[in-house]
Amino acid sequence: MMDPIQTVKTNDSETLMASFNTETGATHYILGIEDANGFFREDTVFSTTAEIKSLTPYTEYMLSIMAANGGGRSQPSLPQTAKTVLPPPQLSASSPSNDSIIVSWAPVAHAVQYTLSIYEFGSNTSMKHNTSNTNLTISGLDAGSLYVIESFAWDLKGREGEGLSINQTTRPPSPYWANVSMVMSNGVAGLSVSWELDQEVYGSIQHHVMSDQNLTCNSTSSSCTLQPVVCGDVRTILVTASN
Repeated sequence: MMDPIQTVKTNDSETLMASFNTETGATHYILGIEDANGFFREDTVFSTTAEIKSLTPYTEYMLSIMAANGGGRSQPSLPQTAKTVLPPPQLSASSPSNDSIIVSWAPVAHAVQYTLSIYEFGSNTSMKHNTSNTNLTISGLDAGSLYVIESFAWDLKGREGEGLSINQTTRPPSPYWANVSMVMSNGVAGLSVSWELDQEVYGSIQHHVMSDQNLTCNSTSSSCTLQPVVCGDVRTILVTASN
């Protein structure tokens, strides 16, 4: 009979890492995995560290090890118990304003609390929130910036579950000024609208320009032209940025 498995660690919610002592004369080892629901499996491994994959999250397993060679296999070791951790929250996020992000997720069974960490891409800015709810509004963010959001659940015994991260960009800032001038193109009058942002943003920005007469133009640069217009008309113009 081999010595019991020495250590078992969780790698993620579906994987355990087991290590055990070498057995003289063994060419390989057979790892027995079973749970209280009737599941049983044997994995063949060729080193004294084994990665046990495709398990069920938050489930207790009994693990035993057998040495094997061309002559057969040994008696299984005394079982060692280990439990996989909670699966990660499946996050979804949106940016309702240019300084906030809303994160939500479905409840994770057996979770008593969730931790969310938020990192701004390309900076040292980070925040951490603990909550027992399944949604969180994060305010005070930079406009037009990319954020990495990581989350995991805690069980009743204080064990940290598997983590998951997603990316979310805040809405871009509004232009801090805009300029309008009359232009002529191929004999047609138009209004050239230009603008400028007061900060750097992540990724490309689409600007949508609309007048109160339902004239529109779009641009990924800093200007576009509304056509046609009639000289002497007074127009109200709205410039909106999106990403």
